[in-house]
Amino acid sequence: MRVLIAGAGIAGLTTALSLHAAGIEAQLVDSASELKPLGVGINLLPHAVRELTELGLGAQLAAAGIATSEQAHFDRHGSLIWSEPRGRSLGYAWPQYSIHRGELQMILLAAVRDRLGERAVKTSTTVTGFTERGGSVEVMLSSRRNARVVPVTADVLIGADGLYSAVRAQLHPDEPPPRWSGVMLWRGAAEGAPFLSGSSLAIVGSTTTVKFVAYPIAARPSADQHSGRALINWVAEVMIGGAEPPIRPDWNREGRLAEALPYFQGWTFDWLDVPGLMTRTREILQYPMVDRDPLPGWGRGRVTLAGDAAHPMYPIGSNGGSQAIIDARVLARALATAATPADGLAAYEAERLTAVNQIVLANRNMPVDQVLDLVSARAPDGFDRVEDVLAPDELAALRDAYRATSLQDVAALNARPPGMHVPPATGSVAAMDEKSRGSVRVEQGAKRVRAYLAGRLVADTKRPFLVWEIPYYPAYYLPLADVAAALEPTGKTEHSPSRGEAEILDVRVEGAAAAGAAKRYRDSPLTALRDLVRIDWGAMDEWLEEDEPVYTHPRDPYKRVDILASSRHVRVEIDGVAVADSVRPHILYETGLPPRYYLPLPDVRTELLIPSDTTSHCPYKGTAGYWSVDTGRGVHPDLVWIYRTPLPESQKVAGLACFYNEKVDLYVDGELQPRPRSPFS
Repeated sequence: MRVLIAGAGIAGLTTALSLHAAGIEAQLVDSASELKPLGVGINLLPHAVRELTELGLGAQLAAAGIATSEQAHFDRHGSLIWSEPRGRSLGYAWPQYSIHRGELQMILLAAVRDRLGERAVKTSTTVTGFTERGGSVEVMLSSRRNARVVPVTADVLIGADGLYSAVRAQLHPDEPPPRWSGVMLWRGAAEGAPFLSGSSLAIVGSTTTVKFVAYPIAARPSADQHSGRALINWVAEVMIGGAEPPIRPDWNREGRLAEALPYFQGWTFDWLDVPGLMTRTREILQYPMVDRDPLPGWGRGRVTLAGDAAHPMYPIGSNGGSQAIIDARVLARALATAATPADGLAAYEAERLTAVNQIVLANRNMPVDQVLDLVSARAPDGFDRVEDVLAPDELAALRDAYRATSLQDVAALNARPPGMHVPPATGSVAAMDEKSRGSVRVEQGAKRVRAYLAGRLVADTKRPFLVWEIPYYPAYYLPLADVAAALEPTGKTEHSPSRGEAEILDVRVEGAAAAGAAKRYRDSPLTALRDLVRIDWGAMDEWLEEDEPVYTHPRDPYKRVDILASSRHVRVEIDGVAVADSVRPHILYETGLPPRYYLPLPDVRTELLIPSDTTSHCPYKGTAGYWSVDTGRGVHPDLVWIYRTPLPESQKVAGLACFYNEKVDLYVDGELQPRPRSPFS
């Protein structure tokens, strides 16, 4: 099968790489005379990063971009309204990356030329028309160099040629022009000191009035994301209104600082100088924010669309580039597994069209902006406590809006085996059923679970429910009928935006009691919880899954721990002092966490280690002891751990020492590894 792809942007290049990985021949054409690293910043969500990592591009992304640790919203005065972790900090096994769009395109282009050959991308060439003839597509290609038009034959034509797609224009000739939002964007990037966490995506204001977005997209020489300087991407959004955009939408159109700056005079906060960042920017781009109305169908027969050619959307929620990457992967898989090319394209469209159309429409009316407008209306002069301005359910709407359009279910994405299957987003209509609400998900387990207090049985069930109240691990909720202990009302309640009102109960057995250790959500909007009881894990003396003790929290069925012997060269430095050097590590891969390098003690400078009284417990590995490290330049507490007698499934790390990647300089095969963001950062 031979596939011709119009457009060598993110969608087109990722499609070519995915087709190549599936054993399908691909050729790209692009109208540009030379592909250059144009544009400014872009965000790649974890589900898109996973797809690119499976294409072998994870190291390049890590080197070029910044692993985003949080997203934070502020009012016009720079006061924090809401924030939430992102990427690995939210529990995903893959980061969210902020990266220069041009750098991303060059990474993809280099991979295409390396794997498919230098001639895989033909520049200065545009599609002017196509005709299906029997079992193929005849495509007319025009050369911008000599104006010649030549026909070529392919089995499939994919239009990945952006907002003004020539392929889309022929498929849908009566389509109106792009739809104008009324918002003008000015964009740029300039060097500056890192702000907030050093890897934060900050949003100030609201799209319906004036908004400013800023995030670092690259570290600068002699700096990393924790210190020094960074290249900071910014987007200034202003609602100017009008029936039509005053300029033609073009992502590379030059803009003028003098037009944008007046809207942001006085936006100087203790953590960011907005006018200063804008003024330092050498090149500013201007773009009227437009999209197109969703199509009832993208293609026909052997022709289809991908990326912005299929579903141009407002640049909200980091969706544009991420959805293009998913298009590419699903499209390649569909073509590789279908009986005919037409069947493959039909399967691709069936899987992607409705889901992406919903995102296009949701981005037009983001509840996020509605909540931010409430803050502006209720506290125009700022506030001291956001709780005095917004109710808990209004704050929860911020989180739920992003999860409905941008974030896939953490556990499902982490547990999905490698390959080109992409599950539906968490926020799809189907996901918001009686067993899920916002980020909370309920799932019935099959293990026998018992809890004990003072040697007495508290509960014994073969019908436990796992409830993901937070992204990192589940809690057990047990059927009321399977609780043997007495549950005594305390008269107290506790409210959860997702689970409803909880009645707080004491747990009492003969000779002992645990005050306030149980909760029952009698009228929960999650109907699956109404006849269940949540018993506090730490209040019990013992928990059993089947006949084996479990510590710390329930085992997550979507967690996997792999421990692999390796010959990679691992060196650990702290304060510039080498504290470990080994070519015989065991690498532990645990879903949702960065790889951990466990090293033999003879390869560690144990004279620098100070025993600590700290211990921690893991349901997958057991009990860990800790050392602090004294480099002579400072003491770093609890930086190294060891499992002396791990659980049977983790015996390979017995007696090996491990350092927090997040807190040391870790070199693997001579390359300094980025410090990951995780719950342990």
